[in-house]
Amino acid sequence: MKKVILSALAITAFGLGANTQTVVSEDFESGIPSGWTQTTLATDGGWNAGTGSGMSSQDFNIPDHTNILATNEDACNCDKSADILKTSSIDLSSYSGESLRIRMDVFFYLGTYQGATESLDIQASVGGGAFTTIATIAGDATAWQEAVIIDASDYAGESDVVFAFNYNDGAGWTFGAAIDNFVLEVPNDHDIKLTSVNVPPYSATDVPQTISGVVTNLGGMAESSITVEWTDGTNTNTTTLPGTLNPGESMSFEHPDGVSLASGTSVSIDITADVSNDADMSNNSLSGFNVDGVAFWPTKAVVGEEATGTWCGWCPRGMVGMEYMEEEYGEEWIGIAVHNGDPMTNADYDDWMGDQVSGYPSGLVDREGSIDPASATLEAAFLSAIQKFAYASINLTPLIDENDEVEIRVDVKFAVDMDEDMSLAVMIVEDGLTGAGAQWAQANYYSGGGSGNLSGVGLDWHNEASSVAGVTYNDVARDPLLGVEGDDDIIPSSVSENEEINYVMDKFDWSEDYDKDNSTIVAMIIDDNTGEIINAVESHLKDLVIVEEGGVTYYVIDGDTYQLFAGETLVPTGVVSIPSVEDFTVYPNPANNNVRLISPFINAESDIKIYDMSGRLVMQQSQLGVQSARGGAGVEINVSALNTGLYNVVVVNADNTMKQTISVMH
Repeated sequence: MKKVILSALAITAFGLGANTQTVVSEDFESGIPSGWTQTTLATDGGWNAGTGSGMSSQDFNIPDHTNILATNEDACNCDKSADILKTSSIDLSSYSGESLRIRMDVFFYLGTYQGATESLDIQASVGGGAFTTIATIAGDATAWQEAVIIDASDYAGESDVVFAFNYNDGAGWTFGAAIDNFVLEVPNDHDIKLTSVNVPPYSATDVPQTISGVVTNLGGMAESSITVEWTDGTNTNTTTLPGTLNPGESMSFEHPDGVSLASGTSVSIDITADVSNDADMSNNSLSGFNVDGVAFWPTKAVVGEEATGTWCGWCPRGMVGMEYMEEEYGEEWIGIAVHNGDPMTNADYDDWMGDQVSGYPSGLVDREGSIDPASATLEAAFLSAIQKFAYASINLTPLIDENDEVEIRVDVKFAVDMDEDMSLAVMIVEDGLTGAGAQWAQANYYSGGGSGNLSGVGLDWHNEASSVAGVTYNDVARDPLLGVEGDDDIIPSSVSENEEINYVMDKFDWSEDYDKDNSTIVAMIIDDNTGEIINAVESHLKDLVIVEEGGVTYYVIDGDTYQLFAGETLVPTGVVSIPSVEDFTVYPNPANNNVRLISPFINAESDIKIYDMSGRLVMQQSQLGVQSARGGAGVEINVSALNTGLYNVVVVNADNTMKQTISVMH
């Protein structure tokens, strides 16, 4: 549970009447309201009216929110140090002694770029006098801040009040601000709003999915007994949120009862927040969220690609951001630094990246659009991306033998039916690169501290020189083996739930230009229609020893042994050294119903595992009833439930592991 104050202004309780009284209400559907004015130093006119998408730019992407008012410094790159939008004069003389407040929706990053930090202040003036700041808006780079509450009670009783929205770009090239649904009102005593909810579109039986959201106290009284319930039309789950929610505050919640569905089922979910004596029930519910059951829940990782170069003086910010993400989120984050114009440049990756970004440094998170690669911006994009359903799991096995020959295996298993054009990309990424000479030295515009302090990657950049030698570069993109956008011939355009795609790349010799001990392989599934990354995985190279025994090929991978079938499929045996098959007898073979296993190594502690030829475990049996038999101990198992075909029977105990292949025929 986390409380979020939506304005930097401390909000106090209001002493109120029973019903909200609206003094002024503007939704900007007809543009800038009549009587509103503005002053600006900008070349684009300052604040303008339009839609979110119509007023967005590459690095200031405003989510659609009907018609809005916005000022876009990212697009203008002009002087927006005093973009001041003013309301018309408001007569509040009849509200003397009342509690007044402003309620409005805001989209604002509070971003910093190249040492400049933007701000958005709400101000007020009485009788044509000087403007006073009454609230400083907090930032949120991911979504609109709905129903930001600002106390305006100090102006109740005044006859000539003007409110203003003052955007300041911080004398730099920053981002911008947008507002919508401006309301000046006397609030209800009790009014809880269900501001937003997150209902996952998929769920699995073994991985219940959490319904989360935000509730906002639009009333004038503190609330300590807020209930949130969700229903699928059959079952209703209710919880009471802990703590106290003061007027003007919002509280995020996670409902303790998750959604758990079997594959092939679906429900429609409605969510309601409530409090006793709520005066406005029209804003308490959000409904119609469809959830489908899936076969399993794929583990997701998010890819962050950084456009960087040693010549780029602002790029240390991206280096620090990438390091922060790796340290904070571990295997959920896969970082790739795409270099430009320096000794670490891969031409193909660099050319592609240059088409995705407008400048350096920049970043992509799951290829959803260019952003600044500062820690906070990367983290915000990651937290949005990691919640998305991954559609398929990826298992990556990159192998390298004693002759430095590389074999990369990628296994993709889909959790749902999909009709989508997809590509598979495989990258080599390397850590620990460093070198001598001017091209290896990192340019540093943070030198001297004039652009703010920056620490990370083992350096306090503000204390370093303007060119820093001896820097170690990590996550460097070395080789997009199947192309930066991947190979679109590997994954079929139509796949079924539980369908597996097993891909083995052609073997190749490892390049001496890359340190194999410091390198990783990254595999990613890419949506060809959007270009976005659906899911990804990263792995270090694994040592491979190939053993030929009795006409059978075994792969010993980092000490674990697998049998190779049909030149492609690896089936685990779980052994480092493989016992002779003469020590393990299976009959009858082929079998129809019962199979008898005989070996001197079988005992009551043994486990029997049966795998099909794709390596899938289809049967397991333990606590065996062992009987004496010629040639050792014997145990009988029933295979009548298995489909006709070939299977590997693996017997495992504390001392030995054995394997035989059987044929089941019905």
